[in-house]
Amino acid sequence: MAGLTKSSLKGRAWRRLGTELYVWSGLPEDLWKLLRAWQRSLPADAVFGGATAAWISGLDFNPTEPVEIIVPPNSGVRSRPGLGVRRCLIPTSDAKMIRGLRALTLHRTLFDMCLRLAAVEALVAIDMSIKRELTEATALRRYAEKAKGRAGARRLHSLVALSAPAESPMETRLRWLSSSVVCHARRSRWISAMTRIGFSAERTCITPRRG
Repeated sequence: MAGLTKSSLKGRAWRRLGTELYVWSGLPEDLWKLLRAWQRSLPADAVFGGATAAWISGLDFNPTEPVEIIVPPNSGVRSRPGLGVRRCLIPTSDAKMIRGLRALTLHRTLFDMCLRLAAVEALVAIDMSIKRELTEATALRRYAEKAKGRAGARRLHSLVALSAPAESPMETRLRWLSSSVVCHARRSRWISAMTRIGFSAERTCITPRRG
C-alpha cells in the first residue's frame, strides 16, 4: 500500500486478515468483498471449500475463521494465519462461480463435510440446505450414488436418509440424539437376543460362544 509501512499496519486502524492482507478497521465488514480480496491474492486454480464454500452457497457457517481453499496437490500455496489450505484435484463439475467467487458446489461441499465433520454437524448442514431449498434429498442421494466407492459417499447416503428441513441446528441435534438413543436400545435388545441363543457380540461381529 502506498504511503503505509509495516509498522503502521500494526496499529489499531488496520485489521490483519492474513499474510500481507489488511483492511481498515473502520470499514464495515462485507464478507463478499473480503473473499474477493482473498481470491485476488490466490492462484487462479484455488477454489473456496469447507465452511467458506458453505457460506457462499447460502448456509450459516463462518466463512473467514479461517478462509478455506482447495488447491491442486502440486500447488505451492501453504496454510497461514487466516487461511486454511487443503490439497486435492477437483473435477470441473464440482466447482462453480458464485457471485464472482470460485467455490465448490453445494453437493461437493456437503460431501466433504461428511468426511471432515462429526456426523451430526454434517447433518446440520444437510438439513439447513434442504430447509432453505438449496437442494433436495433426492438430488443428494443421486450425488452419493455417483460417488459410490469414494470415502464419504456411504455417510452422505445414510445422513440424507435422516435429513429433514429443520428450523434450527438445535432441532437437528435433538433429532440426532433421539435417533442415537433408539439405535442403541435396538442394538442392546439384539445383543441380548443373540446371547440367549448362544452367540456373543463383539463390536459388529457375531462369533459362536465357546464352551
